[in-house]
Amino acid sequence: MIDKGQLMHVPNELQHSFFYPDPKFFWPDSESEIYFFDEFLFFLEKKGEMPWAYPEFHLPLLKDQWNQLDKRLQSMFSIRDRGVKPIMVQAICTFFKYLFWSNGQPVSLNKLDSCLGSLKIKPVNVEERLCFLMESTSYFHAYKQLSELFNEQMKQTAKHFAMKKILKKL
Repeated sequence: MIDKGQLMHVPNELQHSFFYPDPKFFWPDSESEIYFFDEFLFFLEKKGEMPWAYPEFHLPLLKDQWNQLDKRLQSMFSIRDRGVKPIMVQAICTFFKYLFWSNGQPVSLNKLDSCLGSLKIKPVNVEERLCFLMESTSYFHAYKQLSELFNEQMKQTAKHFAMKKILKKL
């Protein structure tokens, strides 16, 4: 296992300035402080869990995580809390996981446009909408856009798994 405080390099697949402005960082005390923890371990070839391989089990957990973040964000925006950005970044991270895992893939942020383009299950114009989110993270409109993206992705995913189930019966 990786030691706390150890100097680490963000794997190439996860390098994106929105989540990791510096490709080097010290391993934190808690895994919850690392965006895309499962992918991080996977890309470092340290094995670990691969939740994208079992989306039927892991997507409901991400949905619960989103629901908790959503309630918190609603509350923060309602009182115009200026500390909303870190929670929005967590929520965007959760959306990325939901988006990629529903396609049976680990999150990959390097060459994001081509990665998003290759996904089969995704909301319309997801590339442009995510770009807006990452540029306007602290704004209420970004939160509303993120909420819509989650709803659309959940519907697309439910449709995909329902069709898959029907086709299995045939």
